[in-house]
Amino acid sequence: MGFDQPHRWIVSWQYDSQMKVTVLGTSSPYPRPGNPCSSFLLDSGRSRIWIDAGSGSLAALLAVLRIEDLDAIWISHTHADHFADLAVTFYALKYADIVRPPLPVFGPAGWEERLRRFVSHGSSSPIEDAFVVNHLHDEEDAIVGDIALTAHEMNHDAQCFGFRAVCSEKIVSFTGDTGPGVGLERLASRADLLICEAGYGVGQGESEAVHLTAAQAGSVAKIADVGHLVLTHLAGADVDDCVAAAKAEGAKRVSGARPGMVITT
Repeated sequence: MGFDQPHRWIVSWQYDSQMKVTVLGTSSPYPRPGNPCSSFLLDSGRSRIWIDAGSGSLAALLAVLRIEDLDAIWISHTHADHFADLAVTFYALKYADIVRPPLPVFGPAGWEERLRRFVSHGSSSPIEDAFVVNHLHDEEDAIVGDIALTAHEMNHDAQCFGFRAVCSEKIVSFTGDTGPGVGLERLASRADLLICEAGYGVGQGESEAVHLTAAQAGSVAKIADVGHLVLTHLAGADVDDCVAAAKAEGAKRVSGARPGMVITT
């Protein structure tokens, strides 16, 4: 088991660099004016990965980076607020004015068939003309340029993969959507930066939790010895209230993700 077709996308080299995360969007479950759905850009200075392609996020990405300069896309899961703009990215790559080799996309098994049905015009759409299809598996490793990633399956109501990304001994972790679980603890352990969804905000969550509260995110950050916790995907909850709830659990440093924010490790 492992990532599919590794020979088509693994390229490795080493540089002394740092990682930068640009917040492209944080909204859930639909985009707000000036704030697309969940999306980030991870940039080591030499390698660039688009993390989740929520509704409205392609335009936000294009404001800071050309698609020609993108190295890969990571799709945590196929709910529309994390996945929908992959469809218009397909149109951009296949039918518009962007010229580049097929772009590697990593996502849960079957993501390409879900996309193929969405963009079909009555016949099978040539997804592979635009994207290199790769499937994620729990605790499998990948390398994109100088960024080494490990996938971790999260606790959600659709198959969802977060990751640990390592570059120059710095660790950036991203949860996607998740409730509490062992996978979350492994993903967060000693991360310099943890981008963590808190879709239940300052509420109590649910009995079968598939998202986190801000307090739960703060507790995870404390236990995992995270350097900087960034809360996202707050589903309309007040950002400052969520930050306060996470800090109350003992997290070292907490910020609320806002569109356009740039975070460096």
